[in-house]
Amino acid sequence: MSTTLKRVILIKGGGDIGTAVAVRLHRADRPVVLVESPGSPILRRGISFGAAIDLGEIVVEGVPSRPATTATDAIAMLTEKVVPVWTAGWAAALDVVSPQVLVDARMAKQEKNVETSRDLAPLVIGLGPGFTAGEDVDLVIETNHGSNLGRIIRKGSAEPYSGVVSLVQGRGKERYLYAPTNGTFLTTKEIGTRIESDEVIGRIGREEFRAQFPGIVRGIVKSGTLVRKGQKLVDVDPRGVESATRAFTHRALKIAEAVLLAIEEWERREGGDASPCTDSTESLR
Repeated sequence: MSTTLKRVILIKGGGDIGTAVAVRLHRADRPVVLVESPGSPILRRGISFGAAIDLGEIVVEGVPSRPATTATDAIAMLTEKVVPVWTAGWAAALDVVSPQVLVDARMAKQEKNVETSRDLAPLVIGLGPGFTAGEDVDLVIETNHGSNLGRIIRKGSAEPYSGVVSLVQGRGKERYLYAPTNGTFLTTKEIGTRIESDEVIGRIGREEFRAQFPGIVRGIVKSGTLVRKGQKLVDVDPRGVESATRAFTHRALKIAEAVLLAIEEWERREGGDASPCTDSTESLR
């Protein structure tokens, strides 16, 4: 199947980092398709295109996104300047989309990459640990907090996952609640809910999760989602400012800017044939 758009950028992962990348590329006039699975545990649902799977549509920083299950859906959305979220699986996405660039934004942290390889697109970029530039991907973007955040790595790997988080009013890792075991996460809270210290936020089985300080829920996995031990479930912002629930972090923006820079540098090296555009004749097959 063909359309008037070509050289799609395929982003794997519809969480806040993948969405920040998609928004930045969209604003740079790159046609973008995200891939996310229904039921995925998305934390920052207020600013994640993956949330469109449940909502039907979400608008993040003025950029709309809707779920797509067919090439026809995706083509129509790209024409309307809507970011499609492909929900029919990774294998099906690769059958339908001929990406010019592939960005693996799953942020697997400590997991080794087993799905992404350099033969999937002319340029393949991995975000964070788990990838090796020159082996399974072409480029790696550093995602750890610190002076190297956003560094483009052309050979080798990113730093191992450090677990370091940014401080917000002196609060660090205590801003997050993690799953102590595998199970179904249940909660009555939503993003933007104001909570008090020691208030119950959710539970897995009989185990309850309580806030360690007052604030506002900046991120929370959807109730009823199956989660794994160690997975981040809740993000509490001590500032209590509702606008914080709709804002990308400095880290997400830095990573997104690095991805765009990496793509632009690659385009310059490869010449005109590598440059994404919106007036050509081939995109999805």
